[in-house]
Amino acid sequence: MSAITSSAQPSPAVGSPRSGLRREYGSARSRAARVAGSGRRCPQSTPPQAGAYWADPAETADVFVDGWVRTRDLARLDADGYLHLIGRVRDVIIVNANLVYAGPIERALAADPAVAEAYVVGRPDDVTGEAVHAYLVPADGHSPDAVRLRARVVAALGEAAAPKTIQQIDRVPVGPSGKPDKRALAV
Repeated sequence: MSAITSSAQPSPAVGSPRSGLRREYGSARSRAARVAGSGRRCPQSTPPQAGAYWADPAETADVFVDGWVRTRDLARLDADGYLHLIGRVRDVIIVNANLVYAGPIERALAADPAVAEAYVVGRPDDVTGEAVHAYLVPADGHSPDAVRLRARVVAALGEAAAPKTIQQIDRVPVGPSGKPDKRALAV
């Protein structure tokens, strides 16, 4: 098993954890903890936070465990104590038995000046099990070059991360919350 957890465009720091806050990064029982030094970010649940998902006991049991909220974020702490979010545990594509995380691929694609926004999804593939498919919103006045972008991803992250398809879109679909709805891209 291999993991894709870095890119030519590293994830920006989201800050340093508050002092006095109890936190855990990548517990020993977490698969994500063994992924190239990354681990789940699990801030402690506090009284003002939610304690359950409405009408969803299975999700509640998975997320709220022993007083912790499992955020499902993949994160790393740098040498200066700053936290970098790398991706989401569930935002993974399995290509030829390799775990490929969408976040680093999206960052590598979005680092190209011809790309305003990049979104990556996985779809079933008869040869590799799943394949990476990218959707790009071009930067104003640009037309992204799919061959160059694929080469950029391979150079930064390896062959397993290379998008099988790269499709230009005018805008990403959004869900009721106003957040990008990558599931709508995967159909």
